[in-house]
Amino acid sequence: MCGIISSIAKSPSFNNRRRVVQQFDNQRWRGTDGFGFVAVMSDDKRIVFARSKHEGEIMKALSDLGETDVLIFHHRIPTSSPNTPKANHPILIENELLENKYFVVHNGHISNSDDLRKEHEKDGWKYQTDVSSYSTLPC
Repeated sequence: MCGIISSIAKSPSFNNRRRVVQQFDNQRWRGTDGFGFVAVMSDDKRIVFARSKHEGEIMKALSDLGETDVLIFHHRIPTSSPNTPKANHPILIENELLENKYFVVHNGHISNSDDLRKEHEKDGWKYQTDVSSYSTLPC
């Protein structure tokens, strides 16, 4: 099970971080074993991306953010992959076949993932959440 929260600034004084933390408190039953966020910063439009398996670490990373235009937060109870930062969302998707990079956040389990993976790998895609190659990544 997962929780996905997004917040888009309505005005320069709108606090996305406070909104996300409030919503997380309301839906924390959806998972407290894996966390991540992606933010578009208000001042220079750079992207900030963090993942962690610990609530305290991700809340610290959130509190260290400046003002954001867009903030997408994900929290989960791992069901089909271990609780490692690399397996937590958002997942950065980049491939030479794509014009842009993308962040993916989803809720659910893909029942035919093994079949899809084989097909994707034939097309040159590399899975970043491969359980055989997990390592601890910094937030």
